Amino acid sequence: MNLLGMSITNWLERQTRCNKMWTIQDYIEGKVSLGEKILCPFHNDHSPSAICLPVTGVFYCFVCQARGDQVEIAKRLWFPEENWKEGLILASALLRYNNYPIITSSFDARVVETVPQLDPELLNLMDRWVKLCNKNLEAHPEIVERIRQTRAIQDPVGLHLGLASYDVFKEFRKEDINETYAIQASIVYEKDEREIPFHQRYRLSDRIIIPEIREGKAIYFQSRAQQREHRLRYLNPKGIPRPVYGWESLKRQKPFVWFVEGVFDMLPLLEAGESVISCNGLGFNDRILGQIKEVIGDRTIAVAFDNDSGKEENRGYIEGLKRVDKFQREGIKAIQIIPPVKDIGEWVTMDGVENVIREVLWRM
Repeated sequence: MNLLGMSITNWLERQTRCNKMWTIQDYIEGKVSLGEKILCPFHNDHSPSAICLPVTGVFYCFVCQARGDQVEIAKRLWFPEENWKEGLILASALLRYNNYPIITSSFDARVVETVPQLDPELLNLMDRWVKLCNKNLEAHPEIVERIRQTRAIQDPVGLHLGLASYDVFKEFRKEDINETYAIQASIVYEKDEREIPFHQRYRLSDRIIIPEIREGKAIYFQSRAQQREHRLRYLNPKGIPRPVYGWESLKRQKPFVWFVEGVFDMLPLLEAGESVISCNGLGFNDRILGQIKEVIGDRTIAVAFDNDSGKEENRGYIEGLKRVDKFQREGIKAIQIIPPVKDIGEWVTMDGVENVIREVLWRM
């Protein structure tokens, strides 16, 4: 018997899965499929309020906001007293000992920050979008020149920057597009009750695209409004893990590693051949800190956040001090570099990248 193209056996299996109350143990054991609901163990949950997120497979609770992949959730439940890094190692080992399939973990026992475990179709969609935008930027020399003048970047096209436009979107749509992935990449708005057609939900017009490239392919991108007064200056893909920007540059054998706030701040340093990473709004948990320590060895990190000395809260200076302290507590050598102007990008634009590098080496 066939029911709407589905065998009766498959239909019964699907109904059984829909009616099952999945527990956190089911999730840890890898039994829960993407998109299915789970009882949350971190609050008094009687009706499943958590979900195994589509695409990433990360556990997320809509009530208490508990979040984590399989290894991170296992660590919280099984080894709550251990520090974060040691607990992850123990949880990962125990999962493998029990032969549970680790399908959502971003933790790697070798402590190497790798490409996020995303659906290849989603990665291909983002990479294709970035390449089309890059080609579009090359076709607009006036915008290329503006980026050169304002950001001290010699070759924005060579750094894979792009220009998003509706013409790019029309070219992008010539091939079949997975609408869910286009929404997650923030290329289009989500559907709402008005049921606006897909082609009218494009959202990235006249934005600069700034991708993170790993092994020659874009795994993530930010889009930045060209107008400084724009209400949403930056848009990030939804539901996609935010990577450490500039990670591959850590392989360069430089005497120190730059650590800056914004992605645009790192680009002239990256172009000059420096080792530089951007926090890009990341909190840098113990897992990422361990990965950084493994890669940079005994090199020093130069934390160069914004110089907000003219403002009462002086946020950039304070945040920079916090990051230096956090690095040092993890056994990573770190110093704070305070730019003589607003931020590292403005400093490089004013003095030139080579002079800024010499200044930092002198301060060390």
